[in-house]
Amino acid sequence: MKFRIHTQESAPAASRAALEATATKYGFLPNIFGVLAESPAAAQAYVGITKALEQSVLTPVEQQVVALTVSTANSCTYCVGAHSMVAQMVQMP
Repeated sequence: MKFRIHTQESAPAASRAALEATATKYGFLPNIFGVLAESPAAAQAYVGITKALEQSVLTPVEQQVVALTVSTANSCTYCVGAHSMVAQMVQMP
């Protein structure tokens, strides 16, 4: 199965706000969001989960420790790479 990687222009209308918010936050649109955009509910859910984690008591570095741990436990090499980049953005030692 091959998943289409949407852009903000090609995504279903109901996914565009989530993609715009993500692109604004990171300065680009990560491919995972482009894939999730096929399902507006999935894109919105991922943005919601991310927002909830950001509003937790965890620091940005601790949030990336959680994300990297989950990514590693799920053997998601793409996710490990993506969260490693975010970890650098939040200046994780």
